[in-house]
Amino acid sequence: MSGLLTGKVGLVAHVDTVSVIVFLLVLYFLRKMGGTLMPGVHDPSSKSSIRQVFTRFEIDWKITLAICSGSLLEFGIGDWGAIFSKEELHTSARNAALPYILLSIAMIVGRLNLHRLTDRFAIDVLMKRSVFIGGVSFMALTTVGKALSHTSPTLGLVLFCVGVFIAGLGESFLAPVLLDAANRRSKSPGSVVLGRIGVINTILTFFCKTIIAWIAQLTSISFALMLPALALMAVVFAARAVKEANA
Repeated sequence: MSGLLTGKVGLVAHVDTVSVIVFLLVLYFLRKMGGTLMPGVHDPSSKSSIRQVFTRFEIDWKITLAICSGSLLEFGIGDWGAIFSKEELHTSARNAALPYILLSIAMIVGRLNLHRLTDRFAIDVLMKRSVFIGGVSFMALTTVGKALSHTSPTLGLVLFCVGVFIAGLGESFLAPVLLDAANRRSKSPGSVVLGRIGVINTILTFFCKTIIAWIAQLTSISFALMLPALALMAVVFAARAVKEANA
């Protein structure tokens, strides 16, 4: 939809309208889901005071780093995908939004169909294969797509989009699987574990996005996008922790 509206609707009007619609939809669905949301902790022995949250700030580095590494590609495509498509693949502004749209679709498809794969493969084996295939495919197709974009921008964009889609499938289920593993590996309540990971992941993501931006400025966007792909492949080192958590 954003690609179709490019050049027809002002950016301010587009962002304001989407923000209001999304805000109202979130409120509506939260109200509908009220009866199924996870309740708060009622056991006094498992409650944590504000002081304990900061003085006993335990970090599961294997899982936290894996979550950050697995999410960098999504942030990278969101920040640089459209710019890369316009500046280095020489495509139009309307088509420049396609990579992120396809990434979102791939992540939705991957999460909705994960149960079909876990019946055939152990989750740690599935993680290893998916991140490797996703990372290698993205790097290879992005490189070839850029090389061919000088003679055929359309073909270059298609190859880049295919690489993004495969990578999106590879990283689609990482966040929920890793968060579940972190919860299993910790003695703290799930809300505390999620909060701690959220804090550290926000800080790590900020620095990683800054590094990607510096690399893009000093070299090229295509080279900078290789970093999220390598980070995705590095998630393989957390597979053992996930296996132990689900044992």
